[in-house]
Amino acid sequence: MATINLILDKRRTNKDNNYPLVFRIYAGNKSRYLSTGIIIPKTQFNIKSGEILGDFITNQKLQILKLEYLQKLNLYTLKNNGNENAQEIKSYLLGKLAHQYTIYDFWEEQINLLNTIGRNGTARSYKIALSSISKKVNLYKPFEKFSTKDIIELETALYKNGMTVNGISVYLRTLKAIYNKAINMDIVGYEH
Repeated sequence: MATINLILDKRRTNKDNNYPLVFRIYAGNKSRYLSTGIIIPKTQFNIKSGEILGDFITNQKLQILKLEYLQKLNLYTLKNNGNENAQEIKSYLLGKLAHQYTIYDFWEEQINLLNTIGRNGTARSYKIALSSISKKVNLYKPFEKFSTKDIIELETALYKNGMTVNGISVYLRTLKAIYNKAINMDIVGYEH
């Protein structure tokens, strides 16, 4: 049975030793995370009750959001007869079906996540790469629809604009990192 809980994401920390507060979806032996946009120290969070200590208004907003997620989760479970997939649930809760998840959407989500956890330099480089690449090729399509032809067109367009080999490799490495994250999160299969 799928569950959703409010936790501190201890896999990620910023330079002040603060952690992002996230909703963890657990289904089919896999976890997915929904960002709340809140970063707090470990000592400010009660693990047992799933609440921020001393912040009634934020806790109330988080509880309302959790109730909305639980209602959607129950609908998802009923529609899928107990066949639960953590990534599909995440997409469903966010209002996106897996086939509607575009490269651009996912890339922006990763930029927001990096900013949330305080990795602003990486977020900035992802944003610059996204801006440049999206001007040359269409990223408003699912990962499965992005082909080798698109990569060749991108590389050619960047060369024509006078970009150096090293500059192009930075953008392509960023694109590869986004693809690898999508693969790790089961948004796209490894074969793509």
